[in-house]
Amino acid sequence: MKDSLEQRATVTMLRLGFAAIGVALLAGLLSVLYYIPFFANGFQAIGISLVTLRPLHTTFAHLWIFAASIAFLYHYVARQRPGGLDAADTRRFKFQTACWIIAGGGVIVTLLLGITSGREYLGFHPAFSAVFLAGWL
Repeated sequence: MKDSLEQRATVTMLRLGFAAIGVALLAGLLSVLYYIPFFANGFQAIGISLVTLRPLHTTFAHLWIFAASIAFLYHYVARQRPGGLDAADTRRFKFQTACWIIAGGGVIVTLLLGITSGREYLGFHPAFSAVFLAGWL
């Protein structure tokens, strides 16, 4: 890559992707353990339900795929464009990253607090869907 800016954009998205897969794997593992009565009773005692774990798992499993894909796109654009990433690309990257971090953190906090929407796969509050969408746009 020509510049550390392109490297930072790519590496940041890869880090977000790895963080997302970590959350997805942890929530998935806890979901599996939830089917063992001993663990289910322990989870229920501390207020963690399967209704909380499933949306965490599915949301962050999707996010890791998106983040890794976007890391590839930033890498590709930086390689193909003669000047690399321009100022507008940098602003979009920062905005998208901020939106995803805010929404991801909000999803984790609200689901762990028991605030859900009742939707099947995206059980978090719909306001965070708007923040994810803003990051995409």
